[in-house]
Amino acid sequence: MRAFVIKFFVLLFLFSYNLGLGQEKTVSDSVNILIKKAYNLKNQSYDSDSFRAIDEAKELAERTNDQLGLAICYNLYASLYLTYDENLNKVPSLLQIASDMLLEIRDKKNLVVNDRLWAEYYLKIGDFEQADNYIEDAASLITQNEDLAEYSSAIKLTSGHYYLVRKEYDEAIQTLKNAIPINDAYEADFLTACALADMANAYYELNKTEEAEKNVKEALTMASRDADFPFIKIESYKLLSKIAKKQNNLVDANYFLEKQFSLKDSILTIEKALAVGRASNRSALDLADTENKSLKEEIEKNKETATRQNMTIILSSALLIIISLLTISLYRNNVIKIKTNKLLLKKNSELVLAKDEAEAALKAKANFLSTVSHELRTPLYAVTGLTRLLMEEDPKEHQKEYLKSLKFSGDYLLALINDILQLNKMEAQKLTVYNEDINLREVVKEVSDSMAQTSTQNNNSIRINVDDAIPEYVVGDKIKLSQVLINLVGNALKFIKDGEVQVNLKFLEEGKRSQTIYFEVKDDGIGISEEKQKTIFESFSQGSKQINRKYGGTGLGLSIVKSLLELVNSSINLESELGKGSTFSFSIKFKKSKKKSKETPKIDFDSVTDPSAVDNENYQGMHILLVEDNKINQVITKKMITKKGMTCDIANNGFEAVDLIKSNHYELVLMDIHMPGMGGVEATTKVREFNKELPIIALTAVAIDENMEEFMEVGFSDVISKPFKPEDFYRSVNTFLIKDVS
Repeated sequence: MRAFVIKFFVLLFLFSYNLGLGQEKTVSDSVNILIKKAYNLKNQSYDSDSFRAIDEAKELAERTNDQLGLAICYNLYASLYLTYDENLNKVPSLLQIASDMLLEIRDKKNLVVNDRLWAEYYLKIGDFEQADNYIEDAASLITQNEDLAEYSSAIKLTSGHYYLVRKEYDEAIQTLKNAIPINDAYEADFLTACALADMANAYYELNKTEEAEKNVKEALTMASRDADFPFIKIESYKLLSKIAKKQNNLVDANYFLEKQFSLKDSILTIEKALAVGRASNRSALDLADTENKSLKEEIEKNKETATRQNMTIILSSALLIIISLLTISLYRNNVIKIKTNKLLLKKNSELVLAKDEAEAALKAKANFLSTVSHELRTPLYAVTGLTRLLMEEDPKEHQKEYLKSLKFSGDYLLALINDILQLNKMEAQKLTVYNEDINLREVVKEVSDSMAQTSTQNNNSIRINVDDAIPEYVVGDKIKLSQVLINLVGNALKFIKDGEVQVNLKFLEEGKRSQTIYFEVKDDGIGISEEKQKTIFESFSQGSKQINRKYGGTGLGLSIVKSLLELVNSSINLESELGKGSTFSFSIKFKKSKKKSKETPKIDFDSVTDPSAVDNENYQGMHILLVEDNKINQVITKKMITKKGMTCDIANNGFEAVDLIKSNHYELVLMDIHMPGMGGVEATTKVREFNKELPIIALTAVAIDENMEEFMEVGFSDVISKPFKPEDFYRSVNTFLIKDVS
């Protein structure tokens, strides 16, 4: 009798515990319909519609207490970020929430999907060991459960992608062949198209271009058949362009490249339609992260407490009275904990969604600023260019003041646009560090020359001191180093009069594969107080309102310097005292260059090279073709050309340019990128089919460092960003014309 009572209370407790958990292993029909809709939108675009569809499915799952549907929604959020390579830092928390919920309701099918997404995440960040572990976990679950066999093809896709990233191309091809077609309840076509695209890339790397072309075209067909998969299309056009280029079919290569650019532009247009009115507060994001972490720790503590209490019940089951008391007590506690866990999970999901909305607003703001800033460049070129032309036409004395004010305003607006674009790219993490062989002596000389005109305005001078121990060549990012030095030297020149700015380079140390160089920009200007030194590197920060009114500027320069140096693993240091000047310094560890030093004339740092001051006679007989559709820009640029004694033909589009180059001899071509009919990229591609030596300089309002590599691959010799200063224009032109001058 006693044993019977004990068993009764144990069974009663277990029944109550399981009843409280309310396990649910099926997705309701309504939630399932919304999830399918969300998967379709996810594979078509990365925009507000995709998030809204997942939000609807998640909200319905919460209202109906559909735990499985809720877990699938968290997996779906993670899949959306992984597909478009966005916000990867949020993927682990989303997958962990889904994993915890699936383990609680013991749904092995979606645990396999969760393991596959974990593996894709670790492949994205380059942790191959962890990716392999999750692939093996998923395969083990499938092996142990026959009803999971349908998920094996999707795991083979991830495994094939793993081999592709590891550059084990034969293994990748064999694994992906075995995976196709891929069975999946929500995105079978999309995953199959991904497998075909991966297999095409593997064949391409093995130089099997026919097989690569066959598979990528099949992927492209599937991506356009029932639903539009722009992600697959972009990757397919990119590979088809590379295949055509390898086959020396430049027309098709350019066609697919244009298709790729066009599709990217259309996606960007969709993203710009996001609701930019949603508030974006970075402190709120930090708070969300902190609360998210504390809530998760509290959930884990509750689970550990429940486990210890369960063990206490089992060990104490010999005593009937203790068992009955503990049963009642634990049942009540368990109900409270379940309600608490549900509340915490709901709060956690709300914080995740709030964070998503805030970051979407930040991204919309970044795209808006980028688009508007780029659009301002074309009319700004007309304003600054026409102002310079008017100042050269011997205006009346009372008109000169107006023109000087107009020129100052145009230059100030251009500097502001460039600074906003630079900050915008850094906030969006779009800047990439490029490594190339650079001559540090030439870099500082070019910086000094570009600032020569600014230095003479306040009767200042620039002195350069370079340590003889510094090697002739190092490997680094020339553009970003130049931007840092120009900002620091320009900032120093602005705050001194009748003074001197020193640029000092010293050799610090040498490693096996690196060389560390110390840079210092020193001035004898007004100095910075200790209080202001604490905030001087923040955006829009200046010494005081009085300094802003007297010297002008936006307060963005030093913030940009700080961010650029962080990109190359360096930091900016400041030493200053009011009335005694300032010293900005930093150190950069460059890779050693394999380029051999050559006998070159010693650089004279005391001289100033002004490309615009070259004798006009050196340009006599030079014939240049200007390809530009904007009439005002034609007038301005032609005036700059003819001013140096050169002659100029004008083409209004790419078609006219190709015909003129075929029938005439030109020393140089200035090619606008965006034109009606045939643009600059396509025109240059066609010219390179019959003339590979003619220098062609691209003129574009797009930021150079975003598209430099694509421009050079097409066949451009150099790129100039509009609006440009005459001295910058002549410097680039001289590179291709001066070498032919005796």
